[in-house]
Amino acid sequence: MQSVRLLGRNLPLAPLSLIVLGSCLWPEMELLVPSLPAMKDAFQVTDAEIQQLLTSNFMGFLCGVLFAGGLCDSLGRKKLILWGLLFYILASGVAVLADSFSLLMVARFFQGLAVTAPIIGGSTMLMDVTRGPNQLTWISLSSASITMCMAGAPLIGAWININFGYQGNLLAIFCLGILGGLPILFLSETLDQDKKRSLKVKTLMRGYGEVLRNKKFILLVVPLCVFAAAYWVYSGISALYMVDYLQMDPALFGRYQGPIVGAFSFFSVGFSFFYKRLGIKCIWIGGLSMLISSVSLFVLSIIGIENAFFTTIAMMFYVAGMVPANSLLYPVAIKQLPVELQGSGQSLLQGLRLFAASIGTSLLGLFYTGPFMPVAIILLVSFVLGTISMLYASKWLLQSIQEDNTGNIVGSGH
Repeated sequence: MQSVRLLGRNLPLAPLSLIVLGSCLWPEMELLVPSLPAMKDAFQVTDAEIQQLLTSNFMGFLCGVLFAGGLCDSLGRKKLILWGLLFYILASGVAVLADSFSLLMVARFFQGLAVTAPIIGGSTMLMDVTRGPNQLTWISLSSASITMCMAGAPLIGAWININFGYQGNLLAIFCLGILGGLPILFLSETLDQDKKRSLKVKTLMRGYGEVLRNKKFILLVVPLCVFAAAYWVYSGISALYMVDYLQMDPALFGRYQGPIVGAFSFFSVGFSFFYKRLGIKCIWIGGLSMLISSVSLFVLSIIGIENAFFTTIAMMFYVAGMVPANSLLYPVAIKQLPVELQGSGQSLLQGLRLFAASIGTSLLGLFYTGPFMPVAIILLVSFVLGTISMLYASKWLLQSIQEDNTGNIVGSGH
């Protein structure tokens, strides 16, 4: 039995299965967003209320991610993934059948809560089944696969919505949950029985407290949180803005959303190439790209120019500028923590990121009436906060990069 398990660890089946899992789960929001205008009309709710579908999902993810890391070390990787997928699929099924907006909100919350298990368990299992130089290769391949799926999801989501309505989008999410989970059934557990830890809530909370008191970690992860949150805020409102306010043909929406995620995918995949040639300058070039984007969108909003093409181009600059910060800050932030707290640190990072996104979507729901101005303000404020934090943390970032001359870049950190 032990030899079979070791053989399974060495075969590409395991990392490929985990990449399929991530590629099926991460694009969920991009797949759903094109259907938001149709959902708003079907349930007769306001723009603010339809935004709460994203907020409830983010809050579910936030609640789940705080415990997923501890459960991963206690139950084991495979068991956590399968139990999480089971509840995720059940919640997704309820979402498809929901005949009221309140029930759909509850289903979206439990989707976010349950999906943390396969996401955290899958990423941890990928680290278990890969070693040495091959580990970086598989992580890069995973990042590239997920971002490419996210790039294509708006186009597919728009097509599904046109042909099958919003329930088709919800059904696609349900089917992808099943598809992503099937290969996991054939994998072996990667956490040995004697290494499983007993799960104690008090110990878990104490660990999170220590992480939160680590000044270096917090300053390094703030940009990761606010930059991603700002993009998610835009992504959540983009369909309502373009289809409802700008009166765009819903069939064309994916052509505007896809290039934005595509820009993130392109620079994520090619980041190692740019980093080898530009070094740490990448992060400041990325900052300049985000500055141009956020200021341009703010100025266009002030003078009253509401244009889908200009907005899309500016957002492509914004997400492209995010890539260097995401790729460099993530591994440096994790290295600021002792080994026994790095799992908690990864969970807390995802939790803080979703918490920031929840705040952003909630505020947008209060002030958004159609024009782009509230979104532009959120993007600009997020850029300023993230940049200030990076400036304070720059000495630790430079020191860590100088100590690691191998150029080991973890990836874009979805």
